[in-house]
Amino acid sequence: MNRLAVAVDGIDGSGKSTFAGRLFAGVESAGAQAALVRVDDFRRTLDWNGADEATLYYEQYYALDRLGAVVQAFASGATMLELPGFDGIAGQPLPARQVSLKPAAVLILEGVFIRRIPFGTAPVHHIYLHTPAAVARRQLVARDTARGRATVEIERRLDRRYVPGQARYHAECDPQQRADLIVDNSDPTAPLLRSGSMTALPPLLASVLTKLLSRGPQAGDR
Repeated sequence: MNRLAVAVDGIDGSGKSTFAGRLFAGVESAGAQAALVRVDDFRRTLDWNGADEATLYYEQYYALDRLGAVVQAFASGATMLELPGFDGIAGQPLPARQVSLKPAAVLILEGVFIRRIPFGTAPVHHIYLHTPAAVARRQLVARDTARGRATVEIERRLDRRYVPGQARYHAECDPQQRADLIVDNSDPTAPLLRSGSMTALPPLLASVLTKLLSRGPQAGDR
């Protein structure tokens, strides 16, 4: 099996982390090595005070060049990746971690602004999670509240940062139209294929996604 890279895209709160985690588990269960890379780990420490938060969020918050270099290194056969970390609550970077890779491995990339990452010639299969804005907002508020952030601050970030940033991304990059698959993730416990063809995907990825997208709600998902 040649190395395989797949990206999970969607608006903030669309369920990318959960979907990518299940994809990771499915690949490992199929007997292949998987490496999970999160766009959020490539965030930068910024001064948001008095700033145009939507512009900062879109243009400077993520070190997309660095992330693109990681994906290119993976596609070129690197046996070790150095991945950063980031504490979103504290707004500070975490120590980097080393991920050892076998010659045949699957890289799963999840996060926002996937189509802005400079992948070079590295082939990346693109999955877009379609989630209604109201559902995504509710999920993001619940997630960040559980992490200890105040609801008023979460709502402020949504309105000043995430929503306008995503509007710009969709206007400039049209990620849904460019995706290999669009998945309806309105109910994260039962994702459904909305458009795209499994037959165009590598067999391993098609097999894992077929199982993932055909499943209904399972105990412990909520």
